[in-house]
Amino acid sequence: MIDDYLDELLSRLRGAPSDVRRILQETQAHLDDAVAVGVSEGLSRPDAERRAVAQFGPAKAVARDCNRSGLRTGNQLRLLVQQLVALVIVGMVSIGVSGLVAYALIAAAGKTFVFGDAPGTTYSTSDCTHWLSVQPQTHTCAQAALAEGVADGLLQRLAVGTLGLIILVVFVAARRRIGTNLRQSLTSPFAALVGTGAFGSAAVFLIGLALDWTRTQSGHGAGQWLSGGLVALVAAVVFGVVLFKRIRDYPAVLRAPMVAVD
Repeated sequence: MIDDYLDELLSRLRGAPSDVRRILQETQAHLDDAVAVGVSEGLSRPDAERRAVAQFGPAKAVARDCNRSGLRTGNQLRLLVQQLVALVIVGMVSIGVSGLVAYALIAAAGKTFVFGDAPGTTYSTSDCTHWLSVQPQTHTCAQAALAEGVADGLLQRLAVGTLGLIILVVFVAARRRIGTNLRQSLTSPFAALVGTGAFGSAAVFLIGLALDWTRTQSGHGAGQWLSGGLVALVAAVVFGVVLFKRIRDYPAVLRAPMVAVD
């Protein structure tokens, strides 16, 4: 009886794992005390458990009160911060992935398509001297500028992606200590909505910019925008699918508007 009650309560609680675990432990302790009292009064254990559960209240009502209490005590703000951090992680890792996509586009369409300057671009003497010194394998200023653009563009994106992975490791490692949960954070209605909007907007902007550069600059440098736009598009689709599922499960979303439900 008590185990069934705790299982139902667990299925209805919303919040960080540490909070849910604490509520379950406190509930079980209260029920065990009530059962002990009932047995001491001469009730059989099954009857004592039934009375204890009845006195404690329906699991649905208890879970609703606990969830609302969590929102009032600042749990909502903590969950919001976790979701924003998780979205930042996805954004940084996406930038790193766009570097890999840019590298693939270089292999397929050439360096000029991805990081090339517009036709007719002129460079200062000091810039040319610097680029030729750091890119000794090149022979002209344009070649050196292109090689430097490729190196800087790929390095910067991969560095951001690497930093995102480091933050991801810290975020996952903090799960037991502060109750973070990456999957819950990224599949909450709030994160799904923000992710769909942010990555969708980025995809439209970057792909549109790539098309414009293809038209106005003979494609020079269009790949740097296209690589980011493609990654943003994939992320937007993934978040969009999650958001669709949340809308489909609208009643559950209303019970916990900021917390993901597995």
